[in-house]
Amino acid sequence: MDIAIDTTPNAFAPVRDALEAVKTRGTIVLAGIKSGVTMPDFPIDTVVHKQIRITGVFSTSQWATQKAIQLIESQRYPLHLLNTHRFPLDQVEKAIRTLAGEIPGETAIHTSILFS
Repeated sequence: MDIAIDTTPNAFAPVRDALEAVKTRGTIVLAGIKSGVTMPDFPIDTVVHKQIRITGVFSTSQWATQKAIQLIESQRYPLHLLNTHRFPLDQVEKAIRTLAGEIPGETAIHTSILFS
């Protein structure tokens, strides 16, 4: 993939996944705050060998929001695959634990809580 975007707070696995998934000369956008914690064992050699550009973003502008909406509306990418898990409201604790990687055998990118 050309671009990988991490919006996950306080987790480093998505950053590692992005480093593996992005193609040579690709870009990784980091938007998930990590609460000041440094990523252990950051694979600098991977960044160098693949010539990856890493950029950080904080907040969004109206322009960025419009671009995101246009991207979603274009249906160019299978963004629906990002929603990996759905939970009823009475299982919100399990949803959080799944997203945090605390449930063995479950890898979540995004979870949804269903209110109906």
